[in-house]
Amino acid sequence: MPRKIANLANEECSGHRHFISPAKLFAQFKSSRVPEGGWNAEVFRGEAGVALVRDQVNVQRMAKLKGARLLAPPLTLLLRGQVLKVIEVFQSRYLRVSGQRSLGGKAITGVITTSQHSELWAQAIEEAFAGMDASVTATVRPALQSVADDVLTKTTTLLTGDKPSLASVRVMKTQVNEIALQVTRINETTRASSC
Repeated sequence: MPRKIANLANEECSGHRHFISPAKLFAQFKSSRVPEGGWNAEVFRGEAGVALVRDQVNVQRMAKLKGARLLAPPLTLLLRGQVLKVIEVFQSRYLRVSGQRSLGGKAITGVITTSQHSELWAQAIEEAFAGMDASVTATVRPALQSVADDVLTKTTTLLTGDKPSLASVRVMKTQVNEIALQVTRINETTRASSC
């Protein structure tokens, strides 16, 4: 089943890469139905429960595929820009510390200690990534919200046969905002764990 979902999700269409929407995938693979009288322990232990679990696993897989497709391109661009900035900052600091001057694109060499070298890289990384919280949050939040909305809708449909209530949508939005803000705290978390 997982390969089928992955294959359908990445299906080629007219020579172009085309991703089938999670809604279409869900419609193709959904095998469970809300039993008459709703879910209870007895119904869940039977075939209906097996189908429900299978559908929920498929919803999770589709959400991961969608999340990866939505997040990979913008995060790659964002991080590529930051890596280039780290290198640029390191080079300018290196020139200052080593006493060298830029020679218009020609290679230069200088001698600095290993501890100076490490400190220059650490400073360059810190400077390049400082203040990028808003950029990361702005990049991550829409993808997280889209995936969360999808999962909430599909899970609610599987369990009740209805759409999610406005109250549950608001709660989900609040939780996504909190998660998006936590993504930018990776720097502090990493720094604390490496000490």
